[in-house]
Amino acid sequence: MFGRLTPMVKNLLIINVGVHLLSWILKIDVSELFSFYGFHSPKFEPYQLFTYMFLHANFSHLLFNMIGLIVFGPLLENFWNSSRFLQYYLITGIGAGILYAAVNWVEFNGTSRDADEFIEQPTPEGFLSFLRDHFPGYQGSTGLVNLAENFDEKPDSEQLKEIAVTQVRDLTTLIRDSGMLGASGAIFGLLMAAGLLFPNTQVMLLIPPIPIKIKYMALILGGMAIFGALHRTPGDNVAHYAHLGGMLVGIVIIKIWNKDRTKFY
Repeated sequence: MFGRLTPMVKNLLIINVGVHLLSWILKIDVSELFSFYGFHSPKFEPYQLFTYMFLHANFSHLLFNMIGLIVFGPLLENFWNSSRFLQYYLITGIGAGILYAAVNWVEFNGTSRDADEFIEQPTPEGFLSFLRDHFPGYQGSTGLVNLAENFDEKPDSEQLKEIAVTQVRDLTTLIRDSGMLGASGAIFGLLMAAGLLFPNTQVMLLIPPIPIKIKYMALILGGMAIFGALHRTPGDNVAHYAHLGGMLVGIVIIKIWNKDRTKFY
């Protein structure tokens, strides 16, 4: 499953693991500054399109991304060269962030519009509708559930209207300022490149431990990303559009580079 590590793959592995371990050992949360926030968020900074790729939420998040790096990375770095490989890795990671931000911006416009409509005319029905459409995990919050029930029982209560309006404002801000982090977009880009360039090469899955051709792995994981993006479940914090963005940008890069095969070297 794991081939010999190539120089750039080794460097990326050291940086990703090192950043995670350093922040854990020193107990420094760098995600506030270096995660990627949407273009509509006041927390957005251009450098985040680069830095978010080297942060991870937890050890399992880091582990699965680094497994992807060491499975597909050496194959591609040996085929291209270290410089070309790094260029591809960074471009797909940045492209993944841009697509994620674009989708997020469109979705947030709808959230903001619905929030403004509710604030203008707060009703129990409007409050529940906002929660269902934009905060589907609200049923896991006792406070929000109780507020919705109390507001429904006393729809004319000015106090409850005020509390509901405050909650909608706070939730809108929370959605606006949610950050993304992780190398997944770039890793999905590597998966797509490997699937296009080495479609019949087999790799060994972890669970279950069976061999599979890379082209089928790309199709399965790409399909899962599409399904996850279109059918989000409460509590799903996976950036599916970033995964798709990495794959789509990867396809474009491979098509461009394939026009002149000498550009691979």
